[in-house]
Amino acid sequence: NIFQDLPLDYGDEIILTGKLHRPFEFSHDKKFSYREYLKRQGIYYVLSVKKDRKVEILRVRQGNLLLTKLYQWRSIASRLFSKHLNSAEASLMQAMVLCERLHIPASLKEVFAKTGTTHILAISGLNVGIVVAVLLILLRMIPGPRVMTYSLTMIFVVLYVLLTGASP
Repeated sequence: NIFQDLPLDYGDEIILTGKLHRPFEFSHDKKFSYREYLKRQGIYYVLSVKKDRKVEILRVRQGNLLLTKLYQWRSIASRLFSKHLNSAEASLMQAMVLCERLHIPASLKEVFAKTGTTHILAISGLNVGIVVAVLLILLRMIPGPRVMTYSLTMIFVVLYVLLTGASP
């Protein structure tokens, strides 16, 4: 947790000072444990950096070149959704296409939860299957060997998985 507004991107190397602690439990009911949620993602401790602490950026863009480009494309797509749609529509498209659920308003999340349709916001095999089907149809219109069509489709799927964060 860096409680500062910093222009950080994937691959930036930074030096910071903060307090290392186990994640807090925000809810006192036994239905959800934030600590267990993070643990399932391999996160056991959180480093909190106060607003007045200095965060030094040593080097920028030190990450994998392919991932850097994918994250740039993801950011461009996210901005396009925000530019051409209202905030609720943009947040839904960002969730359903890019797996970015941060901007969904709490009231809208509540509506999806109450109606039992939260799964629509997750990218699943069905979503990817639809994208693959559309892509195959489009690529079959271009003359060429079938191997090329399937190869391009597989490359696209791998890039899309990486673009969306490669979560299970």
